Amino acid sequence: MLKKLLTIFLISGLLLGALFLSCAEDDPTLTRFVQNLVLEIIAGPKEGSTLLNNEFFTFEWRAQGGGGDITYEIQLTGVDASAITTTEVSKGYPGQSEGSYTFTVTARAGSESSSDSRTFSVGANLGPPTVTITGARGSASSGGSGVTPAYSPGATAFVRWSGQDVDRFGEVVGYRWDSGGTQGFNEFNMANTAGFAVPGTPGTYTFTLEAIDNGGETSSTTFDYEVKNATIVVVDDKPQGNPLDELDEDQFYADLLQGFAFATWDVAAQGIPTIGDLSVFEVAILYSAGGSAWWAAIGTDFPGSAVQLSDFVDGGGKLWVMGQGIMEDLTGLASGVADPASFEAVYLHLAPATGDSTTDAGRTWSRAGEFSGDLQFTFADDVLGDPANFPRIAIQAQSGDVEEIVAGTGAEIIYEGKGGLGDPIGDVALRFPSGGTSTTLVFMTFPLFENVAAKASQIDSRTLTQEIMREMGQ
Repeated sequence: MLKKLLTIFLISGLLLGALFLSCAEDDPTLTRFVQNLVLEIIAGPKEGSTLLNNEFFTFEWRAQGGGGDITYEIQLTGVDASAITTTEVSKGYPGQSEGSYTFTVTARAGSESSSDSRTFSVGANLGPPTVTITGARGSASSGGSGVTPAYSPGATAFVRWSGQDVDRFGEVVGYRWDSGGTQGFNEFNMANTAGFAVPGTPGTYTFTLEAIDNGGETSSTTFDYEVKNATIVVVDDKPQGNPLDELDEDQFYADLLQGFAFATWDVAAQGIPTIGDLSVFEVAILYSAGGSAWWAAIGTDFPGSAVQLSDFVDGGGKLWVMGQGIMEDLTGLASGVADPASFEAVYLHLAPATGDSTTDAGRTWSRAGEFSGDLQFTFADDVLGDPANFPRIAIQAQSGDVEEIVAGTGAEIIYEGKGGLGDPIGDVALRFPSGGTSTTLVFMTFPLFENVAAKASQIDSRTLTQEIMREMGQ
C-alpha cells in the first residue's frame, strides 16, 4: 500500500513539473498596465458663456496617465502672445475688453499629449473711469468749494485725484496728466498726486487728467487754476535761530496759503519793506514778535518818521498781524517809560481809550497796567468806527502773562475755542470794524507757527487762514 502511494505522488510531481515547464516555454512575459494621457479643464468660464465686462477669471485643469512627468502649455488667444509652458494647474486673468476668447491647455508626458479648450465671450465695457480732481482751498473738478485756486507766477501747485471704473469688475490701470503749460502729457502711471510749477505768465490754465481702465476705455477730467501777480505778501519779521526752523517756518506758511497768489518778504534778508514794496499787494500778513527788527524800529522811530503800515492801511490795504508783543506800547518798550501815545494809537488810528480801569478811571491804556493790578487795558478805533462809540479791543492778562483778546463794541472775535490738541487757547483773533463783507485789520496774540496747539493741527490753522483771507476779499 505504501509503495502504491509513493508511486502516485511521484507521477503527480512529474505531471506538475511538465505543466510549469510548458507554461514557461509557450506564454509571453506579463507587462505593466499604462493609461493613455488624458486632460480636462475643470474650472473657469464655461464653453460658450459670456462674462460680465472686465470680470476677473481663473482656469483650472487636471491630467492623468501618460508615460512620465506631465507639463502643460497654456494660451489665451489675444492675451498670451505665445504658449506658456508650466507645471501649474491653474491660471488667473484680469478682466479683458469686449470680444471672443479661446483658452487652450495641452498636457505632455513623454511622447503623449492631450488638449482641451474653451471658447467664451466678454461683454461690452459699460464706460470709462470716473475721476475727481481736488486742489487747494477745497476746490475740485466736481463739487468742492467752487473756488478757483490762484498762484503767483512760477509757484508750485499740488492737485490730487481719486478714480474708479464704472464697470463692476473693472479697475483704473493708469493716469496721465497735462498741467496746462508747455510740458504736454506724461506717460500713464498709478500716481494720485501731482506737484508742478505753474506757468510764468498770468492767465487761467487747465489741468487735464486722463484715466484708462483695464478694458481700454479712457476718460478726461479737467481742473482750472489761475496764475496772477501776488496779491498777498507774507512779511517774516521773526528770524529763527536755527536755519532748519527757518525753513520749517517758511514751508508752514506756504502750506497755509496754498491756492493763494502770495509772495514772501524776509526782513532779515531783504530789510524793512517800504510803502512802495507793500503797495503792490492787497493784503499784508505780518509774522512778528517782540524782538523783531521791524516792530522795534517802528517803536524807536515814533513819532518822528512815517510808518509803512499806516500808509498801507490808509491806502486801502488789509493787514493781519500776528505774534507775541504786537499789542505793546512800543514807544514805552523802547524808552522804558509807559507812554499812552503808541504805534497802534497813532499809526493805525487806534485811539487810547479811557475809563477802562477801576483803579484809575483817567488812565489811558498801558501795558504797565497788567502789573499794577489793572488786568485789562484797551485801545479803540477813532477813524474806522463811529467816534461816539469807539470799537474797543481789550487785552485780558491771564496767568503766565498769556494774553487774550476781548472784543468790545464795534469789534468781534473771529477765532476762538481750542487748539489742534484740544487745549483751550481762548479768543485770539479779532477783526474790526465788526460785520460787513471786508475786514481791514486782524490782530492775533500769537504766531501760528510758534503755538504748539495750533501748529499741531494744520487743518485748523489752514481753515483759519482761509477764513481770514476770504473776509479780506481773497
